[in-house]
Amino acid sequence: MNIQYKKHGKYPDSILVRNFRGRINVYEIINSWKILEENNRITGETKRVINNLTECDLTMNIEDFKVLMKYLKEHKRLK
Repeated sequence: MNIQYKKHGKYPDSILVRNFRGRINVYEIINSWKILEENNRITGETKRVINNLTECDLTMNIEDFKVLMKYLKEHKRLK
């Protein structure tokens, strides 16, 4: 898995862009959210995070999706 993090070109203070490449599963996505939180990449100024999955092979079924939604709902900053 490869994730590139960058600030949005037009709204660098309020939008973070994550570009995913390679094979991606739900646990890698959750881990990437944890990394953002641990490294304070999501601040009070951050309004949106764009997840670009166009160059990845997303391996996720409905159960995996439920796991991801549960994680996001448990973290108010991500909700």
